[in-house]
Amino acid sequence: MEDEKSVEQRTCEQSVETLAEEKGKHNKRSQVEHAFTYHPPKPGQQEKYQLIREKAKELAFAILDLTPECREQSIALTDLEKVIMMANAAIARHGLS
Repeated sequence: MEDEKSVEQRTCEQSVETLAEEKGKHNKRSQVEHAFTYHPPKPGQQEKYQLIREKAKELAFAILDLTPECREQSIALTDLEKVIMMANAAIARHGLS
């Protein structure tokens, strides 16, 4: 009887784990679908994109003015570009009221 119960328990636990894995895969698929779908601008978003670009440009000029020309400066500017892209993606994908 103990062996049967153990087998049943293990089977149940495996089923729960499988369902959790499937749910996780579905969630990731939904995230990929959302990330790679075009999100047309909604009213007010263009202004937000512009403000983010303006502030980032100010920081980019500060980086150019305050740091020596080197690999690290180049990486800082590249990463700043990534920041702009991710901020814009946040607005496009999730909006803001």
